[in-house]
Amino acid sequence: MNRRILAVAGIVVAGLAGWFVLTRSGKAPQPPQEFLPATSPTSTWRESTISLDRLSDPTSSPQEKIKRVYMLVQNYAQATRRRGGPPLSSNREFTRALTGANPLRVQFLPPGHAAISPEGELLDSWNTPYFFHVLSADSVEVQSAGPDRVPFNQDDLVFPPPRPGTLQTVIRPKSMPRPEAGRPGAAPGSPAPGK
Repeated sequence: MNRRILAVAGIVVAGLAGWFVLTRSGKAPQPPQEFLPATSPTSTWRESTISLDRLSDPTSSPQEKIKRVYMLVQNYAQATRRRGGPPLSSNREFTRALTGANPLRVQFLPPGHAAISPEGELLDSWNTPYFFHVLSADSVEVQSAGPDRVPFNQDDLVFPPPRPGTLQTVIRPKSMPRPEAGRPGAAPGSPAPGK
């Protein structure tokens, strides 16, 4: 019992001594600046991590640009993980969050960046809005419609690329015909087997 009282008393004395030293020094130690919430939406994320100029550079490959967008989204997710905020799903929501409308009020991307359309959407190499596919709270897939500017077909770029042997969901636009029931892959109007 006496040892417990002495241990508690020692902790209290150490805490008071630490408090006394910090208050007498005039300033308590601060965490590194990149972990502090910004007080205005004009704060920017370190651009040395991801070169934002390459997003609108015509000499950058579409694969490099989509990877940079993915990295921006991942940095945003990592920085705001403990801050919460509304879930993001559309391109405009992601772009708003990346340009400062986020719990930290940090700009990961300047609002007037050349890769952002007048409608507030982040654009790919063909000036088509990226599609953000939220897989889970910690995982987002970025998709570009590709050179034909038609989303969800064979020339689309996806980052991160699907791993070999995994299922990839194919979302068909309403205008794409579906196979007839009972015959996977059958073209509409083709005869049923055995007829």
